[in-house]
Amino acid sequence: MRILVLNGPNLNLLGVREPGLYGTVDYDGLLALIQKECDALGVEVRFYQSNHEGDLVDAIQAARLDCDGIVLNPGAYTHTSIAILDALKAVALAKKTGTPVIFDIDYRAYNWKSDDEIALYYSMVARDARIIMGSREEFDLTEKFLGLDGSDQASADYWCGQQAAIVVIKHGKEGSTAYTCNSGKYSIKPFPVKALKSFGGGDGYASAFLYGLFEGYEMFDALEFGSASAAMLVASHACSEDMPTADAVREFIRKEKEEYGEMVARG
Repeated sequence: MRILVLNGPNLNLLGVREPGLYGTVDYDGLLALIQKECDALGVEVRFYQSNHEGDLVDAIQAARLDCDGIVLNPGAYTHTSIAILDALKAVALAKKTGTPVIFDIDYRAYNWKSDDEIALYYSMVARDARIIMGSREEFDLTEKFLGLDGSDQASADYWCGQQAAIVVIKHGKEGSTAYTCNSGKYSIKPFPVKALKSFGGGDGYASAFLYGLFEGYEMFDALEFGSASAAMLVASHACSEDMPTADAVREFIRKEKEEYGEMVARG
């Protein structure tokens, strides 16, 4: 068993701040006492203390990867932190309900402080996801601390060994491949279009691919549907306003196959 002992603001000042109220044992002494008891019980223990609410939320979310429990003393945040409460509820609810997770990695550099932070949170979500989609670069970021060799097959094998049933890895103009937990491998090429922009295609791909799966399409058909939607989006001027309907995607595929042949995206 492994637990995280998490302490909030000013707990690092035990023995210094108001010793008449909180006692004279300092923070290091408290940790030593906890460590001694855990050693006697055969329990692995980790410690973390922060004076910042966001850091405590981060630690709670990260602990779900490899800890069996959390002992939390939020300090003054016990009375005021909605964020910490929400983090605890979200982790507990996901485990309790077994809600399937679909993770479209969709990396945005400006949302993160560092690659280490990205790797921590992306891998945390990916471990519980049933379907994972992303570019090769996005998978590399997610897998930074996992020691994989950077190949698509290694990524697929690892995530299928977690909770994933489908892993889709995209390579831009080279196309994309879906790997399934039963060792299936399905590759698709982009449809030939004149790209007007480099963004929007990922959202079109993911939404249409998932639509195909939910409609009961075979894997190749779902991938083709996603690839077609992505092609339509990058060949348009807008994003959400130009998101195609299912009928529009079907018509696009029909016309492309008339012009380029039945195997235009599958050859």
